[in-house]
Parts: sequence; structure tokens; C-alpha cells
Amino acid sequence: MRRPRKSLPLPPLHAQTWHAGALPPALRLTRFRSQLEIRFALALEARNLRWFYEPERLGETIRYLVDFYLPQPKAWVEVKGVVRTRDHIGLREVSVLLQRERGQRLFMWTDQRAYLVGAGDFHPLDYADFWAALGVPPMPDDAPTPSVPEGMDSAGVSPSAPDGNPPEQPPES
Repeated sequence: MRRPRKSLPLPPLHAQTWHAGALPPALRLTRFRSQLEIRFALALEARNLRWFYEPERLGETIRYLVDFYLPQPKAWVEVKGVVRTRDHIGLREVSVLLQRERGQRLFMWTDQRAYLVGAGDFHPLDYADFWAALGVPPMPDDAPTPSVPEGMDSAGVSPSAPDGNPPEQPPES
């Protein structure tokens, strides 16, 4: 006869890896491309924000598939683990298009911080400021990005290159 397994406490959300059976029902049928996208979707669910995953390609020269559309704050969010040159170019183009044609904003969410994407730069936001920009009240577990020296992110690197881009990350080996 087998002994029943003991339930172990779950690690904090930022360190958790999810599999389909453990996801809330609203997320089970969505085929996410990364764990970071799953964690972001869980954060949206916790805040009762309606969202659509990869609803359409946007852009004129680069057809960019933005990860999330949030209809209530009329905002788009691209979730990135690794930021590449293509992302810098494509997201700026999409940001201009969304602002000009729809009056909507574009954000980029990373595992370190969030950014408001503009035509000329990526404006860094800590997570609390990101949720506030969407008009969402803070939650008790919302922690701002740790305090670091001026001009540096929590990894100790400048959040933007001199041209206003978030730092490009090296390719994964």
C-alpha cells in the first residue's frame, strides 16, 4: 500500500515553474511560449484584468505579434525574457502605430522591470509603477524593483543604452 504524498508549500510566484495541470482553468487552454508569460498571465488573473493572448500581428514593416492585449486599460504588453535588436525596432514601430491609430499604449515586461515603449525610447518602470500606469491598485505582494544606484537596474547594468534602448542580452548558449 502506498503512502499518500505530502503537499509541499509552493515557492514564491517569481520562482515558480508551472505545468498545465497546475494552472488555473482560465490559463489551461492557452499555449504560452514561456514561463515568464505564464507568470504575467497569473498576475493579470490575480488582478481580475481581462486579457487576450497574441490576438493580432501589428506593425507596418515588421509584423510583430505582441503577447497580451488588455482591453480595459487599452494597453498592449510584450513579455520578454531576452531583448534583441529586432524587438527594439519592432516594438517602437508598433508603439507609434498603436498611439497614432488607436490611442493605445505599449509596454514591455521583463523579469527585472517593465518599460513604457515610445517612439524614441523605452522608459523604465518598476512593477508598482507599471500597474499604476494601467490604473490597477497595488496588491500586497507587489514589490518595487529593489533600490539600486541611479542609472542602474537590479542586475547592476544600465537599463537603457545611450540610444534609449533596454540593454540587449547575449544569445543563450
